[in-house]
Amino acid sequence: MVLLVVMGAGLAGPGTASTLPVDLRFERIGLEQGLSQASVLSSVKDSQGFLWFGTYDGLNRYDGLNFHVYQSRDESGRGLSDDGIRTLVVDAQGVLWAATSAGGVNRYNREDDSFTAFMHDPNNPGSLSSNEIEALLVDAQGVLWVGTSNGIDRMQPDGSFVHLEPSRADGSPVHLRAVKALAQDEHGRIWAGSEESLLCLTPQGEVLAEYGQAPGASGKPLAVGTIQCLLTESRDGVWIGGSDGLYHLDPAAGEGASYLAGDSVKFLFRDSRGILWVGTDAGLARRLPAATAGETDSFLRYRRNPFDPHSLSSDDVYSMLEDDSGILWLGTYTEGLCKMNPRTQEFHLIRSEPWHEDWISDSNVNAVLQDEHGILWLGTTYGGLNRVDLATRQVQVYRAGMGSFPAQEVRSLALDKEGRLWLGTSDAGVLQLDRTTGEFIQHAHNKKNPQSLGHNNVYCIYDDGQDSLWIGLSKAGLNRLDKRTGLVERFDADPGNPDALQHKRVRVILEHGGRLWLGTSGGLHLLDRETGRFRHWEHDPKNPHSLLDDKVTALLAGPGPDTLWVGTNSGLCLFDLAAEQFFPFTPAQGCEFPNLFIAAMLKDGVGDLWVSTFKGLSRFTPMTREVRNYTPLEGLQGYEFMERSAFRNATGEMFFGGLKGLTWFHPDRILPNPHLPPVVLTGVSIMNAPMATKENVTLLREVTLSHRDVLFRFSFAALDFSAPFKNTVAYMLEGFDQDWITTRPGWSASYTSIEPGQYRFRARAANSDGAWNPQELQLVVHILPPFWQTAWFRVLLGVAALTALYLFYSLRVRLIKQHNRRLEDLVAERTKSLAITHAQLQGIMQHAPCAIALKDALRRYTLINPQFENFFQTCQDIVHERTDAEIFDKETVALLSAADQEAWDLGKSAIFEMAYANRLLLVQQVAFRDAHGEPYALCGIALDVTEKKQLEAEALRAGQLASIGELAAGVAHEINNPITGIINYTQLLQDGYGSDIPDMTQKILLLADRVATIARGLLSYSRSDREKPKPADLREVVTDSLSLSRYRFEKEGFHVEVELPDTLPHVQCRARELQQVLLNLLSNAFHALKEKRLKDDATRLTCTVRVYVPDEKSDHVRLEVHDTGVGIPAAHLGKVCQPFFTTKPRNEGTGLGLSISSNIVARHDGLLTVASEEGRYTVVQVDLPALAQDGSV
Repeated sequence: MVLLVVMGAGLAGPGTASTLPVDLRFERIGLEQGLSQASVLSSVKDSQGFLWFGTYDGLNRYDGLNFHVYQSRDESGRGLSDDGIRTLVVDAQGVLWAATSAGGVNRYNREDDSFTAFMHDPNNPGSLSSNEIEALLVDAQGVLWVGTSNGIDRMQPDGSFVHLEPSRADGSPVHLRAVKALAQDEHGRIWAGSEESLLCLTPQGEVLAEYGQAPGASGKPLAVGTIQCLLTESRDGVWIGGSDGLYHLDPAAGEGASYLAGDSVKFLFRDSRGILWVGTDAGLARRLPAATAGETDSFLRYRRNPFDPHSLSSDDVYSMLEDDSGILWLGTYTEGLCKMNPRTQEFHLIRSEPWHEDWISDSNVNAVLQDEHGILWLGTTYGGLNRVDLATRQVQVYRAGMGSFPAQEVRSLALDKEGRLWLGTSDAGVLQLDRTTGEFIQHAHNKKNPQSLGHNNVYCIYDDGQDSLWIGLSKAGLNRLDKRTGLVERFDADPGNPDALQHKRVRVILEHGGRLWLGTSGGLHLLDRETGRFRHWEHDPKNPHSLLDDKVTALLAGPGPDTLWVGTNSGLCLFDLAAEQFFPFTPAQGCEFPNLFIAAMLKDGVGDLWVSTFKGLSRFTPMTREVRNYTPLEGLQGYEFMERSAFRNATGEMFFGGLKGLTWFHPDRILPNPHLPPVVLTGVSIMNAPMATKENVTLLREVTLSHRDVLFRFSFAALDFSAPFKNTVAYMLEGFDQDWITTRPGWSASYTSIEPGQYRFRARAANSDGAWNPQELQLVVHILPPFWQTAWFRVLLGVAALTALYLFYSLRVRLIKQHNRRLEDLVAERTKSLAITHAQLQGIMQHAPCAIALKDALRRYTLINPQFENFFQTCQDIVHERTDAEIFDKETVALLSAADQEAWDLGKSAIFEMAYANRLLLVQQVAFRDAHGEPYALCGIALDVTEKKQLEAEALRAGQLASIGELAAGVAHEINNPITGIINYTQLLQDGYGSDIPDMTQKILLLADRVATIARGLLSYSRSDREKPKPADLREVVTDSLSLSRYRFEKEGFHVEVELPDTLPHVQCRARELQQVLLNLLSNAFHALKEKRLKDDATRLTCTVRVYVPDEKSDHVRLEVHDTGVGIPAAHLGKVCQPFFTTKPRNEGTGLGLSISSNIVARHDGLLTVASEEGRYTVVQVDLPALAQDGSV
């Protein structure tokens, strides 16, 4: 036996229509998608098309998008008897049976979405012999066979079970323990595998043959260990999977062959293609039958590759099923599900793989070409040139620095008739490879040689089949290389010359109809090779038949010699040279390409175009304009493909390079999905809650709703699993919807406020390739009317109406008169109420101290009050139905317009200050909104705050002067001391006692400078003009302030401590205002210390002033004043910054100091905080934004 191992999707050998390639790609589905548990032990497909998966934690029903989980923890009591699901089967009637690990057999009742459990009952001889179920089988007669830990049970028509006790021909019993596998062959014989042996039984349970290790077994022992699975063949063969390998038995000959020795075989499965799959603890094995009778079968093994997300998720494979479209589903141990779609395996992939060291060097494939020997040449972005032999799977890499190869990035490839390979590179010009010797010849740019290449950055190359190689450069236009002489002719871009190339970047070159076409970043060009003149076509937004975009990215021969397919940055178009018109094929024309950037194009044998884009690959049929899109879900290398990276070989195979590798395929093998998906109902909700029903919602065909059910929704699924997210569902509520509504699975159909009546909900589905299933889901919807709309109520109402007609007529006149009187009273009352309301509003408008104005939605004034007329010197007649721009100056209009916009659009109340006519106004703009929140009018209110601002300024000035008054004695003392010194030194000099005149004069100058500094500080502090903010050093503010206040502290015997750092960031401020803040804080500290001394004369009383940066990451400078005075009561701490609040005795404080200080700090974008403990201390901290070194805050 030959065993081949595949580790992920590398280079795949193409198969035929009935076979699969060597390598397979798997899609992984697990807990993230809703699977209840990661070990999938069993799987089956039901008659509706749902897939069912058994795990250790419940049974999962899958519709391609969602898992519906059934477990034993169902509060309704209709759930499973045990969550461990070992085996699943569906009988001929479509009934699902589940074998559990400890809860017997469960039957799924589809009618009401419940389960019925069949379990062992020691008091019932007709019950199962054990609750531990190992295997299930439904035979050809529909009888259920159950393999248990205690042997074999068979279900009777009445639902009871018979326990079989098989015996040999000599009458000796066969003692079976755990029966783990059951199967039936074409002759109706039952095969049962257990820990000891393999039995062949009649449907009645008589032993026909026995194989294995059990005493008395008549057949040959099987070297497979415990039998775990069985598969019977149509040619009398039986495949036996055990804990120690695989065995194929020929019952007639009594002989067989062993395979996969040492593997624990979990399942055996033959798919619709006839392929035998074997699940083992060492991966998935696929049988490759021997070509001739004398040869041995081989197995191809698929293993988990930790580097490849498209390999098996686990090597321990437990179950397999095939759905209606031919997709294979594998259940693994601890790693969920793996899905393998044989149709998408026809897209083959070559990419850089970390687990293959000798594979291609880079997945970013810029260029691809296949030579006459079948060798693939790949130009990459980061890995140079790769030579790939598809037959031997050998790769040779040419990188920069390896021999004579100088380039890292290869952008374009061409093969000439002499067999020479030409390479266009991004930095080394054009390279010529002699494939015989492996040597490269470089054609590069030479500044001194005008007949050399115009630039080394080559974008594309094209061999015309003669003696010329045409080279498109990234920055130097078009070059023609004479391959005989090596000389280059340059065609430079000259936008000012209509006969010249219009752009320096040539992106793609193609010869078609004897003409040389160029796609550039400046349009489409046609070169007359005789004259060297160009014709060009560009995008014209005014001409619908002009080029779609000036950036031409791909060219392909059209259906005739005068037509050309042109791919651009904005889509695909067909150019007709005779008419000089471009005909677009974009989504606007019904061509739904996934992306408008056309990277490359190829034409297949039937005339379809294969178009690569930045978002996948498309197959385009020009005659019908049908576009079929492919994505990585179908096996592509990725979404994004590289520009010009495409090649079609002589057999019709196509190669497209992208960012993540090379995709290659034969178009004839890319077949549409033939499976037509059924659409199933998966949910009905009423008022956003699931509809209460005892019937399985998937079987509902009629729904009755009340007229109160104003919102209901139908959920559905399209059961094709190829690409579920690309399936389509069309639905309509017949009798309400006028046409079909198209949506994607996973969505739903919602309806609101439908009139009572009978409707029919219809839905049909299409698969990912757009093939529609004509069979529809139909659901009759009854919406019951309210009782007053029923026939019986209408009859009763008619009788009542006739009975009451006479009374109604007789009372009519009197009622009308009474009604009229009431209406008159109501009108009078409403008129009076409106008059009062109007008068009140008029009173408010007339006497309000603020200006009020109303504007309509067009920002026109509709009403103003007298204060508005007074503030803005206007009147109602002037402003009525006029806008701000017609009334005010530009600066005022800008302020008002911005506030209107904020109030109208953002729904906020806009508040701002505005100066007008030498007055300062506080303005608030608000939008009136209707019940839906939509604005319909604006209201503006303006309050004159000129006097308030003046009073605030006066209060600030008063506080400043008060501080000066408090500091007067200290200042006088500070000045008196140096003046006394000056007088003394001067007297000494006058009396002639000065022995060292220069020293005495120097001391006089220092004392005078001290007096001047104090006077200057006092004068600066007392100035009333408002200074502009500028950078300042808080240390200087502290020094100046203490020079004015230190004396009063020292006079009382208080200690003043100052902590100033050596360096400190500056702050942007008005230094005089910050000095006032500090003086206020020092004054408060002085009074606190003074009051503390009255209570405790022995305490050391200290005031500490600190300036520092709180921490390394802080962007603030902190000024802190700490005193050990009486402190502030906790009840007062929150009020100390309020205006006029003071704890000092009457006539000893205004209560404005901290209020003014807090306002000053706030104007500097700072924060003033107060902390205190009564009787111990008070700390006031002022945090101010620090300036960065560049002067910014």
